[in-house]
Parts: sequence; structure tokens; C-alpha cells
Amino acid sequence: MFLTLDIGNSKTKWGLFEYDNLISRGVFLNTSKTPEFWNSAGITDIVYSASGKIGDPLKDFINNQPHALNLGNIPLPFLSLYETPDTLGRDRVAAIKGASVKFTNTDLLVIDAGSCLTFDFIDQNGIHMGGTISPGIKMRLKAVNAFTDKLPLLSEIPNAIEPLAKNTSSAIGQGALLGFLYETEGYISYVKSHFPKLKILVTGGDAWIFVKFIKIKIFAEPNLVLMGLNEILKNYVEKKGWN
Repeated sequence: MFLTLDIGNSKTKWGLFEYDNLISRGVFLNTSKTPEFWNSAGITDIVYSASGKIGDPLKDFINNQPHALNLGNIPLPFLSLYETPDTLGRDRVAAIKGASVKFTNTDLLVIDAGSCLTFDFIDQNGIHMGGTISPGIKMRLKAVNAFTDKLPLLSEIPNAIEPLAKNTSSAIGQGALLGFLYETEGYISYVKSHFPKLKILVTGGDAWIFVKFIKIKIFAEPNLVLMGLNEILKNYVEKKGWN
């Protein structure tokens, strides 16, 4: 059994895989105890990607495992034209790997709508050509509040498009939502103009926004990062001969 860990700034997403099958998954705060049943789940190998601080309970669990792979300590598992591969976020790496396995021999745009909004393009030969990073929708809402004296912090994302907002809170929400959507539509339009047969794969906690509002064929895969981590671990185990 493989355990995959996507360790973010405040939460850790995890998945248990039996070969390619996702058996179980969940989320817990980085400072919380690890799930009790892990100790009896028959875990043989672990892979983890950390963009945030690893809490002590999880750190202790990882350190007690004989086969734990830190994604940050291995070369990129695909060919990339990124000029600074060491700075390519490992959650992006896992998502790119997962997308490349899900769709082969096709041009791919991978969109991860999490704390940040990231775009990564992989050509039909499986080469990562690069991408962009910009604020996610919640980060946009926080920035409006943090960098002004009087504008409020919105706690919810608008669930409808209303460009002609009639009050300040609504105007902030619509500004964040529409900026988020228009940026994405513009990016997709640009890439599709060069690669008409492009497939688009979206993941991340705010992926529902694209599914709801963008009228373009998009494949949503909420477990893309976990799937990519599992694929990387499978390949690593085969090469290193673990087990």
C-alpha cells in the first residue's frame, strides 16, 4: 500500500493507493495527529510533497517509515524547459505528472486552483514547456483587505456572476471572481490559438468555479496531485527495488 501526502501551508491531503487504485483519502491540519488507522493499513512506501511546514506528528510518522520519498529530493520526473527546476513547486510537479499519465500524446493545459492559480503546459511529446503563477481567488480577497484601510475581508466566494455590483462587498467579490475567470479564459484562449487540440485539466480546491462558470470543455480531477505522487512513487520503487 502506498501513502501519498500533499502537505500545504495549513492542511495535508493524503491518499492511500493500491497500485493505481485510490482506496482512501482525507485531509487534516498540519498540526493534528495522523490518522490512527495508518498504523494498520499495510503501508509499505510513502511519498510526500511539502509546500508548507510539516507538523511534528506527521514528521515523526514519516521519520519512522523505512521507505519515505521526499519529492523535493529527486530530479523532475519528466522533461521540462523550466530554467529553474529546483523552484518548480512540487505540487505543480505532481499535478503535471498526474496529467501526463491521465492523457498521453496530446497537448495539455493543467490548471491548479488552490492558494495560487497556476497554469502549466505540456506538449504532445510530454515536455513541460512552462507556465504561470498568480494569486488564487481567496488570496485576491485577502489582498484587497490587507492592503487597504477600509475594504472588508469577504468570507465567501460569490456563487453568481454580477459584473454591475451595487455595494462594496459585492464589488470586491465580483472583482475577485471575474478577474479569476477572465484570466483563465484569456490564458486558455492564448494556448488554444497555438494548440487547437488542447485538452484542459483542472484541479485544486477552487476548481468548482471553472466547472460552474467557464463554458469550455474542461476535465476536472480533484485527486490529480495525489495521483501524480502515486505515479512518481511507483516509478521510484521500481527503479530502487524497494520492497
